[in-house]
Amino acid sequence: MKVLTRGAYGIWAAACLLMALSLAGCAGTATEAAQKAGIVTALLFPANDRVLATYCNAGLAEHRRCQVAAWDLDGANLKVYRKPEGHFWTVGGFSPNGREVVLEIAESRRLSTKLAILNLQSERVRIVEGSDSYKFLPSYHPKGGKLIFAKAVDAPDDILTKRNEIAHGSDIHTLDLATGETTALTDYGFAIIETPYYTGRGDEFVYGGYDPWKVLYGAKSPKPIKGRKFFERYDDLYWGNTVISVNEVKNDWRPDFLIKKRPSSLSGIYARYPVPAEKDSKLYFQSNKGEIGQYEDANYSTAIWVRENQQNRRLLYFGKITGMVRNRGRFNLSQDKAFFLIHSRGLTEVGAKPDAGLWRVTVDGVDPRRIPIPWDRLAAVTAAKAVKK
Repeated sequence: MKVLTRGAYGIWAAACLLMALSLAGCAGTATEAAQKAGIVTALLFPANDRVLATYCNAGLAEHRRCQVAAWDLDGANLKVYRKPEGHFWTVGGFSPNGREVVLEIAESRRLSTKLAILNLQSERVRIVEGSDSYKFLPSYHPKGGKLIFAKAVDAPDDILTKRNEIAHGSDIHTLDLATGETTALTDYGFAIIETPYYTGRGDEFVYGGYDPWKVLYGAKSPKPIKGRKFFERYDDLYWGNTVISVNEVKNDWRPDFLIKKRPSSLSGIYARYPVPAEKDSKLYFQSNKGEIGQYEDANYSTAIWVRENQQNRRLLYFGKITGMVRNRGRFNLSQDKAFFLIHSRGLTEVGAKPDAGLWRVTVDGVDPRRIPIPWDRLAAVTAAKAVKK
């Protein structure tokens, strides 16, 4: 998850995923420099006619206000949803019926987060998982009865007194919405973990997982990666390959496939951010394998790929859709599996000022459309809500 900004590419959400770093920046502290206004997450509504996004205003992290907002594909009809005061919101995903969304919410000055469900019509928010832990990247089960999410193995709660403590990785958990019971689905302590999704089967899920600390460094006292040991024990084999598909009974920490064996520490080829497609045996993922001119890295050759029948195939380059020569960003899949929503930042030409935006395109790469972001209206509404406190 990256932050799209109008200026420098933000690191707020990236820091939340890199659990090997201090978690202070995720809950809004003064440990970071001032940030530009930015879109943290963005999804297409089930009808594919509007965008639902997490917008954070400009300013120092401890003073930023993150709102859930929606607007039409032409930038019109902006709506900012009510939220509890003193909280940060991050949109996770739509419920199967499209009437609710799951959120990750955090109070100021705390690292523990809650999982909540927002009713889009009534704007009522109900907490469904409020334990003292750092939870993130939630999404719904296809039938709506469960959530799947990531949780830090160990995270300090008070950011003022324990800001330098390090979380010992993260794992995948599920929450039964009827009983409130949570169940751990993995126990590896991944240093970096990416959004988990259930596939259409219902008992199978896919996620991105990198560097399982409990496997490599011991369950009781995992240590930060140091020197050659990292390459010898894990990186030489897997490095940027993180796509993992498992079921609730049998799981593994090893990636499903290698997009490319790592030839050197400079090439940076990866396969990440898997999203299940309309068929159980098919998934989309992001990779930068391939060459555009003389370049072969994440900025120039970022693309959406599809994996089906144990074969990988590139679908479309980000640059073909965004018109930018360099792209840094992510993609999401619409609820009906018909569209990609690409959120990216890059350069329209070498030497140009950075540009950031949202694009909708069919999964066949047809009919690309840039979606305007109503920056000025978002800033004005956020400021107005702050005055009304």
